[in-house]
Amino acid sequence: MIRIADIDRATLPEQIQKRLEQFEERKADYLATQQQYQDVVQETNRLEQAAIAMDAEAQKANASWKGMAKSLRADQRKINAEIERSVKARQDADSFRLTAEIRQDLHGELVVQMAKARWDVVKMVEPINHAYRTWRQEAILATEGFLDNLAELYALFAEGFAAEINQMEGVEKIATLTTGDRQSRENTYQHAFGRLLVAKLPAGSPGFGLVSAPPPVTGEVLVSSLIAMKRLVANNGKIPTEGGNGAAWKNVPGLQQVG
Repeated sequence: MIRIADIDRATLPEQIQKRLEQFEERKADYLATQQQYQDVVQETNRLEQAAIAMDAEAQKANASWKGMAKSLRADQRKINAEIERSVKARQDADSFRLTAEIRQDLHGELVVQMAKARWDVVKMVEPINHAYRTWRQEAILATEGFLDNLAELYALFAEGFAAEINQMEGVEKIATLTTGDRQSRENTYQHAFGRLLVAKLPAGSPGFGLVSAPPPVTGEVLVSSLIAMKRLVANNGKIPTEGGNGAAWKNVPGLQQVG
């Protein structure tokens, strides 16, 4: 049995190879957009943490100069230095925080880019896998001797199955079988034969998807319909909120944020 990981893609039909090349190109674009989004979010988080640190620094400096001002011998130069440090830290905190807020628009743009890129990747997955499965099935069925052996195996199985039924039902019942009864029996043989073959398969048989979409990243929005995509684009990468009151919809059809 061939495993997907062992397939030499150069041996696949030319049409499937062309589809695979297109898929890999779109997949690479999608992965690049994911990485860009993660890098941007990481930098925004750094700015937000820097703002928090500067707020703490400002509070510390503010408490320091106020403590100095209450001492019996206040050193105005030191007090001024602490005041300046407090003001500077507060300004830096505001600057970091404002930059982080502005970058949220960039987050939204990249979320939309990821959604579109993933859409292009996902819509190619099943057509490629279907083409591969069809080709591989035809190749297996064309294997020399395969159908002859399968036909012999089925004939042996069906004859034995029929003998057991005939023995249970008796000769009189067999003589009164209609065409419909015989067809029903044949269907029973086929179903039982299929179950027999499945039961003989190796345990843990692998799936046969030639390609698959990469996993989404935290913060990514998964889109399952074109209407949902339009809503995401119109809302700049954010899942729409209900009634403009800031309360996020619990279930927005076709949109799901990861994480």
